[in-house]
Parts: sequence; C-alpha cells; structure tokens
Amino acid sequence: TNEGVVDYNNVVTRTITKKKIDEKYLKKGDIIIEKSGGSENQPVGRVIYFDGPNNTYLFNNFTGLLRVRDQSIWFPRYVFYSLFSNYRKGGTRVYENKTTGLHNLKTDDYVSRYEVAERSLADQKAICSFLDRIYAIMKKRQRQLQKLDDLVKARFVEIFGDPILNQKGFAEGTVNQYCKMTQGTQIPMSEQLSEYQQGYYRYLYIRDLKYNDSNWIYVQDKYDDKKLTEMDLVVVNTGNTAGEIYYGKDGILSNNLFKVSFDTDVLNTTYMFSYFSSQQFQNMLWSEMKEGTQPHLGHKIFGSKKLIVPPIELQEKFAIFVEQTDKSKVAVQKSLDRLQILFDKLMQEYFG
Repeated sequence: TNEGVVDYNNVVTRTITKKKIDEKYLKKGDIIIEKSGGSENQPVGRVIYFDGPNNTYLFNNFTGLLRVRDQSIWFPRYVFYSLFSNYRKGGTRVYENKTTGLHNLKTDDYVSRYEVAERSLADQKAICSFLDRIYAIMKKRQRQLQKLDDLVKARFVEIFGDPILNQKGFAEGTVNQYCKMTQGTQIPMSEQLSEYQQGYYRYLYIRDLKYNDSNWIYVQDKYDDKKLTEMDLVVVNTGNTAGEIYYGKDGILSNNLFKVSFDTDVLNTTYMFSYFSSQQFQNMLWSEMKEGTQPHLGHKIFGSKKLIVPPIELQEKFAIFVEQTDKSKVAVQKSLDRLQILFDKLMQEYFG
C-alpha cells in the first residue's frame, strides 16, 4: 500500500515448481521496493516493510528485496522509515526511466547513492517506536471514522429496511417521478476566472467536490439552470467513479456531472444521499452502465431506478441521527489531522 504496509486481504497464490526459491522467501524485517509501476501523479519506488511470517511469502518481478546485512548496526524498521520518508518527498523521481505505460526505477543506482542518516542502534529503535505509536493511533482514528460510517448505514437499514426490497411497504416510484436531473455544461475558458469576484460562481469538477476547491466563472442567464444549491445532490456520470454521489454546494457543474433536484417537503437531502449511496442502489446502476472506453451513466439509467419514499418524519429523524454522527466524525478527523501533522514533522526532523 501507499502507507508502507502489506495488505494481506487478497494475496495472489501460485504453485511454484522451481526447486531453488529459498532466496526469494521474505523474512520479517525485509523491505520491498517497487521497481516498475507508478504514474505521472505517483512516482515509482514505493517501499513497504514486511512484518509477516518467515518463508511463507515471495516477492514478484515488479519489486526488489532490500535486506539489512548487519542488524547489530542498522535497525531494519529505521532503514525503512528513511526510504519511506524519501519517497514521500519525491526522492525517487530522479531515478525513473519512463517507458510506454510504465515507470521503471533505476534500483541499483538509487540504492547505491541513497544515504541513511547514521545513529546509534538505540536511537534508531527509539525513533521507530515513537513513529510506530503515532501511526497506530492514526490507524485507530481511521477505524473510528469507518465505524461511524458503518453506524450510519446500519441505522439507515434499521429505519427503512433494504432500500430496494422495501420490506416495510413505503410508497415507491422511480427516481424520474420524484426528481429532476440537470446535466452539467462545458463553460468556455474565456468565461473562467482565477479568483472570486462579486456575481461569480464556482465552476465545479469532480475534484472540486472531493477537495472543496474550484475556479470562478462568470454566470450568464443561460447557465441559471446549472446552478447548484445545498438542497441538490450531484452525481458523477462518467469514468471509473460514475455513480458517486456528493452533496451540492453553491456553483455551476461541469459536463461530467449532473444534479438531482427534488421537493424537500417530500424528500430529505440526507435520506436521499444515503439512499443513492447505498450498495444496493449502486449495484443496480453498475449493472446497466455502458462499459466502452469508460463507464457512462446516463439520465435514463439513473432516472429509471426505484425510489422508496418513507414519511418525511422518518427521513428527518434519520437526518438528525446523521448530523449527530457527523459531529463525532469532525472531532475524530481533527484528531487524525493533528496526528498526521505531527507524524510528518517528525519524519522531516529525523530524516530531512
């Protein structure tokens, strides 16, 4: 993973017929370095620290093995953290060879030139122990966030039942019957500005919904129907993230998004977000999406799907629960952010 740890959830298995594979076995404390991979946004050269059992796992031909020769001088975890810190700073980019579709690391050149800061073995172990404790707390905070998300999903099912089967017999129809969908638009570059001026609106791409960032554009009357409100929901209609749902925010949608509007006296925005985000609803969308050059979700597919409409009082009860849960998530996220800042600061202090 990008965090420098092994994900054991879906490890590929092979029947190995070669007799001599002893030197390929991984041992606890080994460092695996990525030799081929990466992208324009992610340099090749990621490293992970292997903490699994000895003589059970192998490494593949896209990776290389780094093993500390003398552990009485160098603590393997410390060497890993040094390489991990260097990678996060982009230190492997100058050792890349780019071929068609792949980035290759000049591994021998990189390893022979990279220097690990010398410290006593006791200091190395103390540094790793401190960083490991911080990392463990960060993972705990991340699990807390996931559990809060799971709690919301469980509460949704408790109140409304399965969003597709509708075992509780709520009123139902299609999305088209209860919602209006409006496609985003392509705004000419000549109308886009780099900074805010009065009377201008944000021009929202997918990344802007994720990271709350955007350009500013002049809004003419012809774009009035593209304007978002906080009562709307936004749907991604193309690419690998097609079907993803976001809450609306003030702005204008780009052409790879569309907004979903509805009567808020009948449908609560928080309820609708959870309904559209549910795994059952998403599975229905993906079962019909066109998968040519890339998946595409049209209004026809989205609008034809079932929508159950519980009493608004139940929807609002659920929305209050989500609001309370979100307050807990904000507190946990603030703690996680502070820990991340501390972790990054210490990595800088220890490894430059």
